[in-house]
Amino acid sequence: MATIDDVIKWANTLPAWQGDAVRRLLVAGEQPLSAEDYAEIFALAKAHLKLASDPDKVKPIFPSAGTFSGVPGTTVAIKLISMDDVCNVNIIKPGQTQPFAETGITVVYGGNGTGKSGYARILKLACQARDKGDLILPNVFAVAPSGPPAVTLKIKQNGASKDIPWTQGATPDPPLTNISVFDGRCARVITDARNEISYLPYGGDVFQKMADLVQIVKDDVEAERTTLEPVHDSAVAGGTPSAIFLASLSETTKDDDINSATIWTPQDQEELTGKEELARSSDPTTSTQETVRLDKIKGNVNVAASTAAA
Repeated sequence: MATIDDVIKWANTLPAWQGDAVRRLLVAGEQPLSAEDYAEIFALAKAHLKLASDPDKVKPIFPSAGTFSGVPGTTVAIKLISMDDVCNVNIIKPGQTQPFAETGITVVYGGNGTGKSGYARILKLACQARDKGDLILPNVFAVAPSGPPAVTLKIKQNGASKDIPWTQGATPDPPLTNISVFDGRCARVITDARNEISYLPYGGDVFQKMADLVQIVKDDVEAERTTLEPVHDSAVAGGTPSAIFLASLSETTKDDDINSATIWTPQDQEELTGKEELARSSDPTTSTQETVRLDKIKGNVNVAASTAAA
């Protein structure tokens, strides 16, 4: 079974929004997700978390076997044509050009100190190489060397000419990472050093991409959340069990806690009935005061019961 098939099998065990995200990441390949893709993933994630209703016209789609071939959807043909305008690179004279044949093999030869290693160092730092340990030094015999080592790399990308300026220390231009450089020092790194894995099979990079995406979704969800305000009700007398319970309500309150706080027992009903009868048999002033107090008791129960229903 190919690695991509294992990735697809794993994706189909995830929540729907995450499985859909894996499919989109595989489709995107080396390109970042579009803003539209992320917006739809975010909407699906919020629906899964019960923070929003299911988005209209957006349904999660899991990746399926046979959809992805196991190779990138597009390939880029890169050819190195020449190294132009060399500057501050070892003993190489400024403005030198080193051409390369578009087909076949280019052989560069010469005596010691003629610049062969300087050209090789440029390529190793500017392109893809396992050994990047040696920095390029300027010509120590120059009267006043100034500026970092630099060069213009002329390439053909899918048949179109392109000039890529390179300066030591700058981030390599993406097309140049398609050019692999190998020399004796690279060989020693591979055979002698303890190396990390430098190759991921097609689809293997989706795990790190998913981890990053889930963190972004988490951050955006938390940014949208509003702080829950404590429940206040003027009909609930302060200090009563109902008031204390309302103040303790939060997103972590369980249904059992609500049921326990709002249960109405036969004993409660018997006590309330007795107080109502007592209020009716008392003088009008006392009866009015007792009736108000009983109404508050009923109000507390009704508020708690409404909270439970909500």
